Amino acid sequence: MFESVSIDGIPGEFGRSPGARSDRTIIYFHGGGYVIGSLRSHRGMLSLLGSAAGVRTLAVDYRLAPEHPYPAALDDAVRAYRWLLASGVAPSAIAVAGDSAGAGLAVATLVRARDEELPMPAAVALFSPFADLSGSGASVLGKAPDDVLVTPAIIAGMGGAYLGDGDRRNPYASPIFADLRGLPPLFIQVGSSECLLDDALRLARNAGAAEVAIEMKIWPKLPHVWQLFAGMFEEGRRSLAEAGEFLARHLS
Repeated sequence: MFESVSIDGIPGEFGRSPGARSDRTIIYFHGGGYVIGSLRSHRGMLSLLGSAAGVRTLAVDYRLAPEHPYPAALDDAVRAYRWLLASGVAPSAIAVAGDSAGAGLAVATLVRARDEELPMPAAVALFSPFADLSGSGASVLGKAPDDVLVTPAIIAGMGGAYLGDGDRRNPYASPIFADLRGLPPLFIQVGSSECLLDDALRLARNAGAAEVAIEMKIWPKLPHVWQLFAGMFEEGRRSLAEAGEFLARHLS
């Protein structure tokens, strides 16, 4: 069941499967390189994640580039998190999740929320995070022959659409360069064939060095955000079930 909602003026959508708790919420930021994606594009994936975690979901339809460049997406994401807190949901009853650019946005949102002295949620789940808009990871070129979805040109183009002439190493846009101290437990899934493999690896390393609890799994020979294809791939359903179990454990 899905219900449209205005999140302080931002379009959003609550989702709740039968038996899911309504007093626990996963706030979700969709992927699409900050230029594409919507509530509808990720509805199936988010439905499975919410069902696996046994809680309701809140998808955020943040503004997209190039019409709305940085910091529009980040402003909307932080506003959505503030709105959820103000609605009476305790931080311990909130998890944050996202895929690709939405995963990078999820981390950037919590870095800025921490800097603005907002309370942290219970946990974070990231799928194939796009966390370095500078494209400096070795896998961007090293995995290019194996990645069927993402290319170095796509990474550069989407980063440029979002940031324009801005600094690609801005920690609020590329959280691979952020100080991650104080963030909640982190769960990361990434495919071994991805150009963005090093984004996930470096994000996990940096978070671990900042004493953030990490669970990470590299899935062999799977494409970028394969969870979107869970209707076709058993690996997609299994990976969402694992992520849901992680979130349920921390939200309980």
